Amino acid sequence: MASIEAEYRHVYMADARSNAALGYATNYVRTAKYSAWSFLPLFLLESFQKVGNGYFLLVAVLQCIRAISNTHGVPATLPTLTFILCVDGTFAILEDLTRRRADRIANSRATRKLVEAADAFLDVAWADVHVGDILEIRNDEPIPADVLLLSVPPSDDGGSSSSTCFVETKSLDGETNLKQRQAVPTTQHATTPALLSALRGHATVERPNHCIHTFQGVLHVVQASNTTPAALSITNMLLRGSTLQSTARVYGLVIHTGMDTKIVKSNRPTPSKRSALERRINMYVLTLVGLLLVFCASAATASVFWTASAQSVTYLGPNLHASWVVTFFYYFLLMYQFVPISLYVSMGTAKFVQARFIEWDQSMYHARSNTRAVVRSMGLNEDLGQISHLVTDKTGTLTSNMMQFRKCSIRGVACGARCDRPQPIKRASTKVHVPVSSPLDASALVDLASSTHSPDGRRFFILLAVCHTVLLGGDGAYSAASSDELALVLGAKAVGVVLTSRSPTTMGITVRGEEVRFSILAVLDFDSNRRRMSIVLRNIANDTIVVYTKGADVNVSPILRAPRDEDAANMRANTMRHMQDYAAEGLRTLLCAYKKVDEAWYLDWAQRYAAATQSLPDVDRRQKGLPNRIDTCIAEMEADLELLGATAIEDKLQDGVGETIQALRAAGINLWMLTGDKEETAINIGRATHLILPEMRCVVVSEANATSAALALTELTALKAQLEARGATTIARHSPPPGRRRTTSAARSVTDWSKSRWTLTVSRISIRAPSVATETGHALVITGAVLDHVFSNAACSDMFGAVAERCSTVIACRVSPAQKASLVRLLMRLDPTSRVLAIGDGANDVPMLQEAHVGVGISGQEGLQAVNASDYAIAQFAYLRNLLLVHGRSNYERVSKLVLYILYKNILLIAAQFWFALGTGFSGQKMYLEVGVQLYNVVFTSLPIVLLAVMDADVPRDLALQLPMAIGSALVESLCLTSCAVAALETSDVHGASPGLWLLGMVVLTSVILLANLKLVWWQHAILPANAIAYLSSMGLWGIVAVLCSDWFLVSGFAWDHMMSVGTSLPAVWLTWLLVVVTLLLSTTVALRACATMVYPTCSDIVKEIYASHMPNADLGGP
Repeated sequence: MASIEAEYRHVYMADARSNAALGYATNYVRTAKYSAWSFLPLFLLESFQKVGNGYFLLVAVLQCIRAISNTHGVPATLPTLTFILCVDGTFAILEDLTRRRADRIANSRATRKLVEAADAFLDVAWADVHVGDILEIRNDEPIPADVLLLSVPPSDDGGSSSSTCFVETKSLDGETNLKQRQAVPTTQHATTPALLSALRGHATVERPNHCIHTFQGVLHVVQASNTTPAALSITNMLLRGSTLQSTARVYGLVIHTGMDTKIVKSNRPTPSKRSALERRINMYVLTLVGLLLVFCASAATASVFWTASAQSVTYLGPNLHASWVVTFFYYFLLMYQFVPISLYVSMGTAKFVQARFIEWDQSMYHARSNTRAVVRSMGLNEDLGQISHLVTDKTGTLTSNMMQFRKCSIRGVACGARCDRPQPIKRASTKVHVPVSSPLDASALVDLASSTHSPDGRRFFILLAVCHTVLLGGDGAYSAASSDELALVLGAKAVGVVLTSRSPTTMGITVRGEEVRFSILAVLDFDSNRRRMSIVLRNIANDTIVVYTKGADVNVSPILRAPRDEDAANMRANTMRHMQDYAAEGLRTLLCAYKKVDEAWYLDWAQRYAAATQSLPDVDRRQKGLPNRIDTCIAEMEADLELLGATAIEDKLQDGVGETIQALRAAGINLWMLTGDKEETAINIGRATHLILPEMRCVVVSEANATSAALALTELTALKAQLEARGATTIARHSPPPGRRRTTSAARSVTDWSKSRWTLTVSRISIRAPSVATETGHALVITGAVLDHVFSNAACSDMFGAVAERCSTVIACRVSPAQKASLVRLLMRLDPTSRVLAIGDGANDVPMLQEAHVGVGISGQEGLQAVNASDYAIAQFAYLRNLLLVHGRSNYERVSKLVLYILYKNILLIAAQFWFALGTGFSGQKMYLEVGVQLYNVVFTSLPIVLLAVMDADVPRDLALQLPMAIGSALVESLCLTSCAVAALETSDVHGASPGLWLLGMVVLTSVILLANLKLVWWQHAILPANAIAYLSSMGLWGIVAVLCSDWFLVSGFAWDHMMSVGTSLPAVWLTWLLVVVTLLLSTTVALRACATMVYPTCSDIVKEIYASHMPNADLGGP
């Protein structure tokens, strides 16, 4: 017991000294990172933890050592480093000022705290609220801390007191429906300051945590020398971040404050994710570092040997001694830009702009909900173009999550209209309070209304009207956190069984005009383990006690009473058959059951249940999933139920789901759907959404033939053999991700019209999707029970992976949220080369979204938890098409070009310097102007590549959608251009003498800048005015800087005095620039690119050729 108590905290009423002694956090919330004194040390510490900044700092320190410095002891990189730090520091200060301003507003808000000496509430700032204080909170006011609801006093207009209030939790979970909160029964009488001051006792509650939907504890109130315990749950809590609504005022006890509140604890950053390209870049950078060290070591060794052999050369000086260490570091400082540190800055800038383009995309703007796409992890932009597997939730993601009650089975009799398959929704309401109207057609209403004349029909619809957590707003509209429950309540209303009132202790309905009132004795809420909910009611008129239960068939069937006779057995069989039929039509099904409870048995059960819920050890064990008395009591209440019938709810598909899935399949993406629905429902939805094509063979692995891990392994092994016998290939491995996918080999003419102009031959391309017969021939359907065996057995997991990779579609049904995340994790482990995108809309999808390489949240009907945990957020599943096939593809190609170009231009610059150093006796002599080297990456070559990385497009937007197979074509070209730099050094002046050292450096650096910029032109697909300006300004700025340095010796020294005027007067210099630039562009860029396009064209090349040939309407084989 002591160990359990240690996991809870104690809060004392009217005892500030005891609470203060426990050292609880104050209510002052600080989200700002820095103070005036801590900014500089903290910012510098964070900044130099970045590899790039640390690298620049190391170079600056080494440049100060004269023995190895090639800048005469001057830290030449310090201005660049200082500039970067100043820019980062400015952004950090601006961001922190925003956080500081928000902190000041939040902490200075006013609330009212009970002052016992005055028996009155006085205004205090939020920051001055402490644990154990009693607060008064008024209507429309935000809750200042996590507060335990003690009482709800009567309103100022003389109304009666209540034990309930309403809160809006939109800031917590994104849900706009009001939630009801209930005062603790033992304190709800304290509705005045005097009565509140007289309260004595303490609360034993859970430690601060991030779970906003759960709360456990016990309130011990001293009454007449006796301590009365009362179990606490989330229904008794008003959490910081929520707002009091539709209630005049409430009184509450502060439980958690400041940094201990649930909203602050839940503000955890999403897991850090890195794109596949970024991981490769890190490997490239480490490789370049290794090469740099090898080059420095090799050059230093050669220098030592060359110097030793040149001791007899008199013009070198008699006291020449070469130190290997000095020469090594000298070469390091000469070639440190071989490692492209500017790459990360350029990538960050490009990705930031790419993210804004995604968010500004009007084709992903949802007008009805006024929702745009949101980029939360711009570092994954290029991964969107490399997705190989898509894992999707069903409800609210593929469907609209707007439920309509369509059918039911009452005691074995089916009622309702036919609904063959899910249909796309025509119009979606953005309101949470759905207006009450009949979701059934007229013919169905006749059947259902007549069924209420029988006791079973009446009881069935009473169950629908009372077994839920739906609330009534002030305008009589229903407010529900669950769309399913709302649909059932509306369905009951459609046949005359209407929910009219509800409080924490009572509920009222009318049954075809007759008023029926109940006392609510217990509500056994839904949880993911039981997958059912129950409510225990007492009929006030006849004093009978009934428990009503509804839930998934696999969870309700085992707790049903055995059939007493053949009629009961036939009724149950008919109900189960109807459920199978409903599921085959794609409808969501639930079983409904009830039983009458004896008064004496209930009183005994209620006593044991209350004791269990007030027991901290049992609460703790239940929270950890261990056996406990609470679950035992619930199981007793839900045992031996009588089957009433089944319900069928339709959840319409979102617009464009089928077309989007077809486009993603054409792009070679393997599709997985995870759902908690029945097997038949999942298969029907799969067919309606084109996850399962008509020609596909559907293979099912269920608990019926895989009741253990061994049997599951046997079943999967046999299934793998069958798939191999049918010729199924390993799609996941043989169908590469879209970004690396090329074309198929068969040929197809584009159109009869195009034949007169030109024909695509066999050697060119066939623009068509992957063969359905070989690559989309099988769909695997597996149940959650079998997945438990898969996860528990390594051999079974591997075999499941072998089966899944031979199927283009995998559907997992009856899965829990934990299983969704485990499936994503398993998929990533079985195929490390895959890139997995998970998409969902609810809180139960959060683990899956955070586990996947890329998580996409749908901002739908289930709040914003999925959005807040995602990397990207969109309003509709159909927008995934643009996100992946337009933005993803373009961003991957753009960022790939950016990486290759920056590697290329840095090696081009340093290789020329390296060859010159080797040609001068391994001396490590510098030939570049230092100002030119420092500005090379920042000014002369930065803007064009950044613009390319955010604006370039190789094909028009509509053609990118028509040809998803062209997604992610990567441009790989050779970077071995050092020979061009060596050739540029072989220049003579008009007298036949070799040019000066610095003249050679000026010629080479100019050639490098010209080549680096002009080569990028050939990498770009579309030259916009902004691009042309960037190219001209980048090259022109070098000319301006060179002229200024040539005429201003304070910047460059006397060695560069009149360098430009001398150099430009020599014809050989102009000839060198012309030959280097033109020859290299023609030989290494234009010629090689032309050969590659003619011999081995990419899909992107073909689409561009089609478009350039004025055939935008050609059949491209895409959806």
